[in-house]
Amino acid sequence: AGDNGMKAIKAALKRRKIKAHVGKDEKSTYYQVVYDFEKEPMVSILIPTKNQAKVTRECLESIYKKTTYKNFEVILIDNGSDEKEALDLFEEFKKKYQNFRVMRKDIKFNYSKLNNLAAEKAKGEYLVLLNNDTEVIATNWLELLVGYAMRPHVGAVGAKLLYPDETVQHAGVILGLGGVASHAYTGSKRGDLGICGRLR
Repeated sequence: AGDNGMKAIKAALKRRKIKAHVGKDEKSTYYQVVYDFEKEPMVSILIPTKNQAKVTRECLESIYKKTTYKNFEVILIDNGSDEKEALDLFEEFKKKYQNFRVMRKDIKFNYSKLNNLAAEKAKGEYLVLLNNDTEVIATNWLELLVGYAMRPHVGAVGAKLLYPDETVQHAGVILGLGGVASHAYTGSKRGDLGICGRLR
């Protein structure tokens, strides 16, 4: 049944002239469709920050050391940093990477406004809104996110986020949960299947 399900998905993709390959998850009843693209569209990764050199370095180093996707830029939105360690870090990365730039905005902290100001200057066809305390752990993260974001019926894509103890911080947003909306599967273990394999 699992193999036939995979054949059905492959046939549907072929009929619709969608370039992708299909994998069957060995631990659940889910399939994973990985969308192929011939040319990597430009992606702008927007990261608001203020000081916090240590966590920001971990974030930036994980992007540059682990990401296999090549066509991206990083825009660090400096919201008034005044610590030498942070300012030195920004200069270090500017010298090290041509696809890294810093936008300074000395305004009262407003996450959406900072991202919107950076989005106006971004070169990418796609935007990644990234917190400075995150760390990339999957090398193909951008390929997967962009593959789904390129689908004409998709408006936004998210990743599974883990806390340092490898429990789930965030695996999507569910409307209506907790009154308005809330994170799905918060507190679950990294390897949990979720309902019908959804968390996989």
